[in-house]
Amino acid sequence: MQKHIADVEFNLPDFALSMGMPESSLYKRIHALTAMSPSSFIRTIRMRMAANMLVGNKSAHIADVAYPAGYGDPKYFSSSFKQFFGVLPSEYRQKES
Repeated sequence: MQKHIADVEFNLPDFALSMGMPESSLYKRIHALTAMSPSSFIRTIRMRMAANMLVGNKSAHIADVAYPAGYGDPKYFSSSFKQFFGVLPSEYRQKES
């Protein structure tokens, strides 16, 4: 997963292929371990990475965080970040400083 985190097009079929198992098996295994769907699992990893980048590099622009976290559109990233954490990326950075 970490190897593909910046790949905007990395999705469930790609994840299953990289793990060498059918999608249904991947779904069952991830759900058993995390109580999340594979899509939620991927989103959670990307959001946690983005949050760490925001706090770790205070001068980074939102696009500098969005692209490495696998989001091709900084505006979509910001709205997804707010949906996930309840605050915009800039607010998160201030709050966690």
